[in-house]
Order: sequence, then C-alpha cells, then structure tokens
Amino acid sequence: MWRTYRHLYLSALRYDFRCRSIESLLDQVPLSALMEQVLATTSDHLKTLPVLVHGMWLGGLLPGRADALLALVDRLPEGGGDDPLAQFCKASVLRALGQYRQARTAIERPWNSWRRATWPSTPTWCANTP
Repeated sequence: MWRTYRHLYLSALRYDFRCRSIESLLDQVPLSALMEQVLATTSDHLKTLPVLVHGMWLGGLLPGRADALLALVDRLPEGGGDDPLAQFCKASVLRALGQYRQARTAIERPWNSWRRATWPSTPTWCANTP
C-alpha cells in the first residue's frame, strides 16, 4: 500500500512545475544514497539504468555528476556501446572534463556501428511502389 501512495505522490509532483516540492523531498535524502538504493533494488534492470543515466546527464550542477554518470554508463550492457544516447551523455561529461579524445570516441562508437549496418538496397516503405 505504501508503494502505491508513494507512486501517486511522486506522479503528482511531476506536475509541480515550480519544482519546490520535488526539491524539498530530494533534499532530505543524499543523492548518492538514493541512487545506490535504486541500483540495489533494481539489480541493473535494463530500463532503470538508462533512466538514471539520462537523469544524471540532466543534473548538470549535481556534485559528483561526472563520476556517477560514467559509472552508470559502464554498468550498461557492453558499456552502453550500442546505446547512442548513453554515448552522447558520456561524451558530454568527458568533454566537460576536458577529455576531448575520449569524448570523440564515445560519439563515434554508435556512429560507426550504424555505418557498418547492412541496409536493404531499396527501403521497405517504397519496395512495392510501381
């Protein structure tokens, strides 16, 4: 029952565009403790990690953001190599840290896999066009 109330409360806070309620709630719990609890509970669930990566990327002013985001990307399958959004988030943090070569590598990683993909010579949406 407690989970239901918590879900409803947090869902309602999404529409508090002033964010005061969310900030006051999150100020009560240290970010690192909250994230560790989520990770322990979800056990690297495939949908949880990308959400946390994206959330850390959006939290540009969070203390320890760079290290936390890089650690989260590393926890993704294959280090997030097949996830262009994860690589973009990783590249943005690496660039902010002044690690430009590694940032470029992170951006090129999904791009190179797309270029190597085998595409049909005729797109399926126009294959039957007279």
